[in-house]
Amino acid sequence: NTASVVRAFERLGCTVHRAGSDKITERVVIPGQGRFAQGMEACESLRWQRIGEVPFLGICLGMQVLFDGSEESPGVEGLGIIPGMVTKLPVRRLPHMGWNIVSGVDERWMYFCHSYCVKAALVQPEFRFAYTEYEGLTFVSELRKDGIWATQYHPEKSQKAGEAFLREWLKQ
Repeated sequence: NTASVVRAFERLGCTVHRAGSDKITERVVIPGQGRFAQGMEACESLRWQRIGEVPFLGICLGMQVLFDGSEESPGVEGLGIIPGMVTKLPVRRLPHMGWNIVSGVDERWMYFCHSYCVKAALVQPEFRFAYTEYEGLTFVSELRKDGIWATQYHPEKSQKAGEAFLREWLKQ
């Protein structure tokens, strides 16, 4: 997944440096892949304290680590930037994989691959958010507040709509 995210940004003309390089970071992206505990280990080992200082984009698991914790990894604390817990999708078919509509400010089709989510009712009013419905459940599919943006979907796999989203994020 990291390779897909890197290629997506390179197609947009960006120079990408992986975490741990001594390059100056103008933006931070946490791509989504793996389990919550692994994501938090990576965040802690790479000292993601710059979240909020520079534009930040969390994709899938990268969005989930912004919360207090996840049912996927009981006892593992998230970054706590956004209050609330990530929960397992209470649906018959997991993972939620494929194309689905993201609703909110506008409607667009995006690509998803996940088994955990944040329920829309948990989002605080200061966040601009979009949502998606899957098997009767409404969950958060995008969050924005100041320089922190996060998606449950994968913009790097969402073709033209995903490219448009990434271009918009790069403009901030």
